[in-house]
Amino acid sequence: MKKTIFSISALFVFVLLGCSATKNSTLVTNDTLGSSDTLLQTTKDKLTNDCKAGDKVSCKKLGDYFYDQAKYGDAANVYDYTCAKFWYIPACLRLAYMFKNGTGVEKNESIARDIYKRACYNGDKNSCDLAKNLKP
Repeated sequence: MKKTIFSISALFVFVLLGCSATKNSTLVTNDTLGSSDTLLQTTKDKLTNDCKAGDKVSCKKLGDYFYDQAKYGDAANVYDYTCAKFWYIPACLRLAYMFKNGTGVEKNESIARDIYKRACYNGDKNSCDLAKNLKP
């Protein structure tokens, strides 16, 4: 029941905010996680559970974990989820960077610029300059 409510809530957030721009966006699930290393698996499981419980920092760290493992598609999905649900600027900036460079997602400077502009409007001054440097 909680999983269903969580899934519906997350979907509702994506629809309302319109931030879900990655292809085949999915919610964070244990099925998308795969590692043979027990310690990494334990860390990943903890981050996943904490993220599902609403800890935006854990969500960002989970995205970082995937990024560091070169699982860029999974990283983009987690950053997208974290950005849309919590508007957590560090996750949004990483997602914008991925769109700007085409890392794990199709390169799209327009989407990157939009994310940077939203971060700028939310007080991240560095994002203002980053948005200006990208073509509309």
